[in-house]
Formats: sequence, structure tokens, C-alpha cells
Amino acid sequence: MRATLTAAEQSTSGDLGGGHNGDLLVQLTGEFVATVSFEATVDGANFVPVAATPLAGGASVTSAAGPGAWRIRAGGLLVRARCSAFTSGAVKVTSRPASE
Repeated sequence: MRATLTAAEQSTSGDLGGGHNGDLLVQLTGEFVATVSFEATVDGANFVPVAATPLAGGASVTSAAGPGAWRIRAGGLLVRARCSAFTSGAVKVTSRPASE
């Protein structure tokens, strides 16, 4: 899945993960000043923050303010990336199921 976020409250339509049964890899690229929140839902309507672990190592987060790649334990959830704050640029969001 690929999407570009260019405004506050814009999201990837709630379907980065598509409800698959494993982990989801999410990468943010581009030159932007924005905060992207990682969120998940069971019912398709009520989203809550979801933990995303940086592939480069470190503590899990629920949002990101710069480029990077994360692993989300999606296990049947619909996952989205939402621009919770936006100033400028374009956030390119790419995701795919993890192979393991």
C-alpha cells in the first residue's frame, strides 16, 4: 500500500494492514514537517494508538515526526497512518505485510 499525506488529519483510509494475520512494515519517506500517528481498529471505525517498533532499534512509539521504518504487530487489525499535525511537505507512506 502506498499513500501520500499532505494535510492535517489526512490518513491512509484506515487500511494499511488490511486485516492480515501477521506483522506490518510501515515506512515514512519524504521531506516534511509533520507528525504521523500509527493507529489501529477492530471495528473499522474507532481507531486507537498502536505501538510501532523502529526497525533501526529502540523503544516502541505511537507516532513519528520524521522518516523511518517501523514494525507493527497488526494481527487481524486494520492499521492506518494519520497526519495528526502538519506544517509542510509530503509524507510518503509505504506498507506491506512482514514476511516472517
